[in-house]
Amino acid sequence: EHLADIQKELANLRDTFGEMKARWENEKNAISTVQKLREEIDKKLEMPHQQSLEIREKLYARNVMYPKYQNLPALTSIYEYFITGRCEELIGPHGAYNMYEDEMRKDTVISQLNTVIANLEQIKQNQYMLYQQVKAIQNTASEIGNELAQIRGYTAALTELSAMNAYYNAVSARNSRIMTAYHLLP
Repeated sequence: EHLADIQKELANLRDTFGEMKARWENEKNAISTVQKLREEIDKKLEMPHQQSLEIREKLYARNVMYPKYQNLPALTSIYEYFITGRCEELIGPHGAYNMYEDEMRKDTVISQLNTVIANLEQIKQNQYMLYQQVKAIQNTASEIGNELAQIRGYTAALTELSAMNAYYNAVSARNSRIMTAYHLLP
């Protein structure tokens, strides 16, 4: 009867071990997928970002724009002046720099980025190009947030996998004890 109980326990442990091994394989595959996704995301985000920064620095180095106006609110406003035909040159009494300074004094243009985000509705009316860029940035940030949430889920799976590994080690040790007892039986 004692031998039957040990054999039954051993069979149960084998079944449990098989199920856990299958779960472990699935988790291992999920972790591999997460790592590949993370590397792909890093590649997709880092390279274009770095290229954009390098291009921006090259353009700024040519001194086409006065350094004071080398920021997103100023550049989008000045760009909008040109594409809408409000200005035809950067400098001079009717130039884009002068118009930008005048609108800043009148508080028509919001020049601080943190204020830009807080006042999107006013910007929508006064600085349409900047509004579009900020909205695009917000959408991209939201997508990145969603991807990070997914990665967070995979991190939870990794934690579970660690706990499962500890359990497997305990099961293995118990199996060893049972097998030792089994071999000692007459």
